[in-house]
Amino acid sequence: TISAHSNLSIGGVILLPTGKILIAGGAGNKAELFDPATGTFTGTGDLILSRRAHSSTLLPDGQVLLAGGFIATGPIVTGSAELYDPISGTFSPIAGMAQLRMQHTATLLPNGDVLVIGGFGGVSDLSTAELWILESAPTLAPIRVDPLELAFVGTEPLEAGVVYQLSVINWSTVPEELFMAAPHLPPCGSNNNSARTWVGVYDADSDALLERWCTFKKPSDLQVLGFFVPTGGEPPARVRVELEDRETGQVSVSSTAHIPTPARPTPTPAPTPTPTAAVAPTPEPTAFPLPVGVIATGLIELSPFDAADFDEGKLVPGNQEADIGYEVVSNEERLIFPFAGAGIVMIGFDPPGRAGCAAATHSPFAFNIHDIPEGTYFCVITRDGNNSEIRLITNVPGPGTYLQFTYTTWSS
Repeated sequence: TISAHSNLSIGGVILLPTGKILIAGGAGNKAELFDPATGTFTGTGDLILSRRAHSSTLLPDGQVLLAGGFIATGPIVTGSAELYDPISGTFSPIAGMAQLRMQHTATLLPNGDVLVIGGFGGVSDLSTAELWILESAPTLAPIRVDPLELAFVGTEPLEAGVVYQLSVINWSTVPEELFMAAPHLPPCGSNNNSARTWVGVYDADSDALLERWCTFKKPSDLQVLGFFVPTGGEPPARVRVELEDRETGQVSVSSTAHIPTPARPTPTPAPTPTPTAAVAPTPEPTAFPLPVGVIATGLIELSPFDAADFDEGKLVPGNQEADIGYEVVSNEERLIFPFAGAGIVMIGFDPPGRAGCAAATHSPFAFNIHDIPEGTYFCVITRDGNNSEIRLITNVPGPGTYLQFTYTTWSS
């Protein structure tokens, strides 16, 4: 059996020249070595990406090529690749394939090249092939980025809250190649031509992600950044910006910018209350049991980068039992997507109920909810295998975007 600290389902398994067996990927980015002589598993380095349904090919020099697959942290097919070095026990990113692929074949040819055929491209099955030449895909070296200087530049009041505006002052020192289109890397939602480098704004104290951009085309885009705080909310005291080079895994972190605390009006002293007769306390409402078979029901609200667990009826971190997530790519592209192990399908305006959701064919892929009308029903198969009927009742676009769903989850 595989050791408990890894979940390596649908990962790559390959025999190394040492006689050990490399098991890499699956439901996470872990890899392990199995020694048949001792019957034991030992950990080795982590993959660059949490991929599964990828190809693993032993190369003539003893390294292992891992290519393509399905990114386990989100419903996306990738064309990226990485090499495993059994001597150092580490994975290194390399230039990827020409197409996004999963469940494909990758065969080592006598001359050392790798022939990649078929697979699934994220939308349909592929009938194409490509020749992967190791010499043409060297290990990528990180690109040097000077220390980033972040500044707070002001606020923009909106009806639903406030946008806190930021700018990278020395944006002109950032190499342009970081923002080249990268179709071979995991897409941003349904955008298969997103940037090589994604940009995020983080709370410098809690490390919470506040905003992210995946389609910047040039360093000058770093001049106009920001994050939204809804009415009544408190902005973080300090924020930072991170540039994530997805080609090499390098992350460039900016200086922190201090966010001013919004002014609060001075409260008017309350008048001295006149004594009144004691009022009997209002009794607590009676808690009614859930209908037979129902394990959770209620209303849940999703803001960008939130994730929902419909078995428990609450928001959770994306890697901890989340079923559905919400991501904003642009004003016209707002995505809901199932996490690995879950699925979703749009039904229409008629409630499917328990039987309808049990019979539905669920998809593991994201779709754009921007033009989906309020009142639309969906069925979700949760990561625990239960069926949930959810209904979109609020679909707010633009700054301060959020979604509200009513939901009912039945035990399987």
